[in-house]
Amino acid sequence: MNPLHRLASGARSDQQEQWHPSRRLVRSHLEVRGFFPVLVALLIFVMALPGAALGGLAAEQDATPAALTRSVTWEAIDVTLELREDSSMRVTERDRVAFTGGPFRTGFREIPLARIESIDNVEVGEVRAGQQVAYAFVPPAEFSRDVPETYTYQIVGPNLRIDWGFPITTSSERTFEIGFDALGALGVYDDANPPYQQIAWIGVSQELSAGAPVNSASLTIVLPRPVDPENAVLRGNGSVAPAGHTTDGRTWTWQVHDLAQGDEFVAGLRFPSLVAATPPSWQDAADASERAVEPGISTTPETVATPAAGEVRRLTDDASEAQKLTVAHLESGTLAEGEAALSALLADDTANADAQLGLGVIRFMQAIEHLSQGLYRYGLKPPESFMAPVVRLPVPENPNPQPITYQDFRDLLQAYVDDLALAEATLAGVHADDVGLVLDLKTIRYDVDGDGTVNDDERLLAVIQRVSGLTDGDLAASLTFNFDLGDVYWLRGYCHVLMAFGEFLLAYDWQESFDASFFHFFPAMHSPFRDALKPPGDDNNDQIGPIADGISFLHIRWPVIEPDRLAMARIHLKQTIALSRQSWDAIEAETDDDREWIPNAQQTSPFTSIVVDQERIAAWRLVLDEADAVLDGEKLVPHWRLEQGINLRRVFEEPQPFDLVLWVTGPAALPYLEDGPISTSEEWARLTEAFRGSFGLFALWVN
Repeated sequence: MNPLHRLASGARSDQQEQWHPSRRLVRSHLEVRGFFPVLVALLIFVMALPGAALGGLAAEQDATPAALTRSVTWEAIDVTLELREDSSMRVTERDRVAFTGGPFRTGFREIPLARIESIDNVEVGEVRAGQQVAYAFVPPAEFSRDVPETYTYQIVGPNLRIDWGFPITTSSERTFEIGFDALGALGVYDDANPPYQQIAWIGVSQELSAGAPVNSASLTIVLPRPVDPENAVLRGNGSVAPAGHTTDGRTWTWQVHDLAQGDEFVAGLRFPSLVAATPPSWQDAADASERAVEPGISTTPETVATPAAGEVRRLTDDASEAQKLTVAHLESGTLAEGEAALSALLADDTANADAQLGLGVIRFMQAIEHLSQGLYRYGLKPPESFMAPVVRLPVPENPNPQPITYQDFRDLLQAYVDDLALAEATLAGVHADDVGLVLDLKTIRYDVDGDGTVNDDERLLAVIQRVSGLTDGDLAASLTFNFDLGDVYWLRGYCHVLMAFGEFLLAYDWQESFDASFFHFFPAMHSPFRDALKPPGDDNNDQIGPIADGISFLHIRWPVIEPDRLAMARIHLKQTIALSRQSWDAIEAETDDDREWIPNAQQTSPFTSIVVDQERIAAWRLVLDEADAVLDGEKLVPHWRLEQGINLRRVFEEPQPFDLVLWVTGPAALPYLEDGPISTSEEWARLTEAFRGSFGLFALWVN
């Protein structure tokens, strides 16, 4: 689970074969002529970069201006897995959550289906005064977050998504309960000697405890009949002695208290075959692919899942297990399986830097994958211009799209921000100076349309070309890089700058802009304005119409609905600057020259159009200092019409309705005008002179 900087509540269950416990994830959210135009251009570009959605159960914060201080504490997380005679499992999770501030009113949960053949009998409710209160199911098309005590669910790509609304809550406790039947989630090894079956689960993930206090957690496995404790094999927190977890051989319990930040709560039970069951459909492929990575490895509870046999490329003999897993899953596009496999390695060895890096990279790729799947689901028609924000991701045509609403698009953005936050938090755990990961960017794939299969044309390279505008002829012959610690800081920085723009959009209500223009990108959406337009064929309307709608998008005033998001956007931009400094500290300390993504002055890079030398590095550090001073309000931003300067920090921390036209003409800047040192156009021209006219390209590459 992963609350990150927003409220999150719940668990993600992704049942794994062997000792791969189920994942629980939760989520709470150019040359320069004046700095402000550059900032706007940067934000527009940033939003055009790829992103995606985080799976998990989340209680989302209510979007009201009063919601300035909000937090959550997990008083208790209790998970029960009841194995039935038909080999299905009833999964029940009860979460007692203490809310501070508010208001809070909605939640959602995504259950990955990669290690569960199917899910049935989904129920949502809560416990009040010791009594269970069942929420009412409504079809997905009828669900509204504004109606409490209701829930819905539907298949979204490779996940089952559950949404619910609860009564508005401020500074109090609630206990939520989610239940479902998991079919085909039991590991079955009838060919082993002796035969055995197996259940494994993660009760509390590292992400959850890293983001919010967990005071107590338990995980209980209930078997249909007792087994001899002497014939059981246990895994998890605490003693592995059976007597410490059962008194009758039927009910097995693990408990923890006061988890430290970043701790994980895991439990697993292997027992003699007990119920009539056949191996689940995913098990043979997972075991076969494990042997493909490490020929001759036995099928034991300690093995890990990898892509299907034949998908694994040749790796150097000295590559670690984590590096092999990362490359194999990235090249086969099995990101969910890769996340589970690397998480299991980290659970066994929290100091495994290669696993930490690999997991962070895979989670970043999942951001791209999830957003692409969401855009495909709603029938995105990517524009011809590669500069269009977000909607320029390359997705195939969907013959049967769902109509998108403004709230649906906000949900995509929120999930995108949450996914990036999870990736960044994972990468933040990488500290080893000698960490490295060799990747060929041309071979990385992902499931663009969420159909469960990864074709040869579903490649990261398409995203790179779409985002950058580069053609095949523009690309270097080799796009193989050895990503090291300096690149880890770089990727974390990009996560923050992307999150900053996501928070910016989510801070405002721009539904009127959406309704007036987004039918160009999503033809299936319901749009009274589009229906009122002349039919296609009028040349003037066809050519000028999209331009007019673009003007409508920018001209409409956006009210502030969640001001704390803008303060968070500024924090993200500050983090971007800090991480850029760390990145260059690490890069300049390197003495090798091994397939560098961003080189120092003595190293080489395949990007010959971008020069990196000591003069440019020094100039970039000065640019970072100037940007830091502007974000802190120590230096003011000039406006072409106004005598005083704009305090950009106050723009983020004291937000007003956003109107781009009024910012360009000046009135929107009036509340933020001050006397003080100004970051002038002349100063920026001096700072960027070393880049010989390529400052914009350099900045977008190295952030």
